[in-house]
Amino acid sequence: MDVPDVSTLTLNDPGPANGIHASLSTISSIPDDILVAANPDTQKLCNYAKSLPYSIESYAKMQQMLDLILLRLAQCVEAKDYDPGFLQYATSSWHMLKYPIPKEKRIALVKLFFFVCTTPGLSNLVVAAGSDTLQMLTRSKKKLTINDMRLPWKPVFKILSKDLFLTRRQFEISQTSWYMGYIAENTRRFFHPSAVDEMLSTFLPMMKGTSLSSMLAAQYYMLTFLPMSHPQSYLPMLFRIWESINSYMFDDRMLQFLSRLAEMHVDPTVSDPHRIEDIPDDARSEDEERPNWEKKDLESKWKWSGLYSDVGIFSENHWNFIMSKCLASMEIPLADSGSLTTGPNADNQASFELNRLPKPNWRIASLARIIVYSMASDGLPAPGSTAPTPAFTPFVSRASTPLPQHNGGLGDYLSASLSKGIHSKAKMYLAGCKALDSLVKLIASTEGFFHPTNSGSWTTDTFGISVVY
Repeated sequence: MDVPDVSTLTLNDPGPANGIHASLSTISSIPDDILVAANPDTQKLCNYAKSLPYSIESYAKMQQMLDLILLRLAQCVEAKDYDPGFLQYATSSWHMLKYPIPKEKRIALVKLFFFVCTTPGLSNLVVAAGSDTLQMLTRSKKKLTINDMRLPWKPVFKILSKDLFLTRRQFEISQTSWYMGYIAENTRRFFHPSAVDEMLSTFLPMMKGTSLSSMLAAQYYMLTFLPMSHPQSYLPMLFRIWESINSYMFDDRMLQFLSRLAEMHVDPTVSDPHRIEDIPDDARSEDEERPNWEKKDLESKWKWSGLYSDVGIFSENHWNFIMSKCLASMEIPLADSGSLTTGPNADNQASFELNRLPKPNWRIASLARIIVYSMASDGLPAPGSTAPTPAFTPFVSRASTPLPQHNGGLGDYLSASLSKGIHSKAKMYLAGCKALDSLVKLIASTEGFFHPTNSGSWTTDTFGISVVY
C-alpha cells in the first residue's frame, strides 16, 4: 500500500495539477453582478459562491424572483387568500439562499407581515408563519433601524390585552398571546420613543395592588412595549414597583430587561434625547395620542454623555438591590428555611393565563450580563496586597489607633487623642470598578456553599461560567 508523503504538503496547496484550472473555472462561473459588486452584502454572497462546487443564479435574476414573490403576496392579501395562498409564499425559502434583500423591499415586507399578523381573526397558522418571517427580516440591527422604519404599538397591544384574560365561556387553548408577545419583542425597537408617555398612561392604570395577575400583566406590557433606547423617564419607576413586589416571575422579567438595557446603553449615543426630535413620527394609530409630561428633572445644559450613573447605568441604591436579588437567586439556604419560598408561593396566586406569554431568559445569565456590562473605571482602585487571606476576621484596632480630625493637619495627627473622632476615608474598590468589587464580594460570600458535600440547587447555577462567557 502506498503511503502519501505528508512532508510535501504546504499551506494554501492548490491540490492536483488541475486545481488552478478548477479554481479559475469556479470564479468564472460566478455571475458578474456578484463578482464585481462593491456592496458588503453582495461581497459576502460572492464569498459564499466561491465555496460552492456549482454555479448560482445572478443577482438580477434572483431579484426578479423576489419581485414575483412580493407580487404574489400582495395579490393574496388583496384577495384575502391567506391559507394556502399567503402561506405558500410567506414560508418560501428564498431568504435561505443568502441573496441580500434591498432595504426598500425589506421595509415593505416587514410592514406587510406586521399588519397581516395584527389583523384580528386570522388563524394561528398564518400568524405563526408571519411572525417567524417577521423575526427573520428584523433580526439584523444594522440592516434596519428606527430611522428607516417605524411601526405602531397599539395593534399588537389590543389583540394581546383582549386575548390574555378571557372569561371561561370565551376561553380556548390558543397561542395568540404568545405570538403577539413574540411580535412585540421583535419589533419594539421600531416603536417611536415619544410614545413612552402614552404607553405608561395605558399600562399603569391596569395595576391593582390586590391582584398579582394584574401586576404581572402590566409589568409584561411595560417591559415588552416600552422603547429601550430612552429609559430615563420610566427606569426609576420600574425599580420602585419592583421593590414593593416579592415575586420570582416579576424578578425574572426585570432581570432580563435590565440585562438588555445594560448591554444596549454601553453606547452613550443611543439614549440621546435630541434623537427623538430627529426621528419621524409617522406610525401612529388612529386613537393614539402623544402626551408630553413634564421632564424638568431630565433636562441638562451639558452635552449628552449617556445614562452613566454610580454603577453603569444604575444608581447606588438600584445596584445594591440588584445584587441582593443576585444573592437570593443562588437559593442558598439560610437559618430561616422559609425565606426562599416566599416568592414562589406568591407566584402560585397568579392566574394560569400568564404562562401563555413568552418565558423570560434564565435569571443567572441575565445577572451575569448586568454585572459584565456595568464594569467600568468608576471608583478609586484598592491597593494590591501580598498578604495571605486570614483564617478569621481580625479584631478591630480602632480603639487603640489615633485618628486625625476631619480638618486637621500633621500636628493634630501627632497630638490626636485615643478617643473616637471624626474620620473620613474614601471608599476604594477592586481595580477601581464597583461592579467587579461587588462580584468578588458575592463570590467570596458564597464560595463556602459550593462544595461536593453541600450540594443543592445552587450547585448547577454555573454563575461563574455565565460571567466568563
